[in-house]
Amino acid sequence: MAIDKALLGQSIRQVRNLRGMSQAKLAKEVGIQGNSLALIERGQRGVSIETLNDVAEALDVPAACLAILGSKKIAGSKESMPFVKSLQKLISATIAAQATVIAEEEAEKTKQERISDALESIPEIEEVLRKLSAQGGKKSARGKSTKPVAEKKASTKSGSI
Repeated sequence: MAIDKALLGQSIRQVRNLRGMSQAKLAKEVGIQGNSLALIERGQRGVSIETLNDVAEALDVPAACLAILGSKKIAGSKESMPFVKSLQKLISATIAAQATVIAEEEAEKTKQERISDALESIPEIEEVLRKLSAQGGKKSARGKSTKPVAEKKASTKSGSI
């Protein structure tokens, strides 16, 4: 397969966007300058096999998938174009579906963390409620008795002759 620089660059940008990565973050993970990655994504610069492998690893896709996404046809065979297009569609759909699954898993993880945090706060809430109920006959901050009304009436009746 002959890799087309412009098509490869577009594919790298597409996968990077699906992964929610900035150009700067991908460049840092790959170990290249941000402007070098920009040139690659615009198809103005080719990549070595090592860089392609590093980009693929940082994007969590097989390097072969990036190579297929960056190809128009199998070298020397015009009849291979429909086959290559089918492979590209399959790879793109798989990467997009994977990105969706990852996003859903992250959302579920965040939801579970919020539930866990809420459950961890229950003992604190129980302690506050225990303290409030222990104040039963004590005066409130306003100086009024916190006894229930029925208790107040019963205590005033038994205290009078």
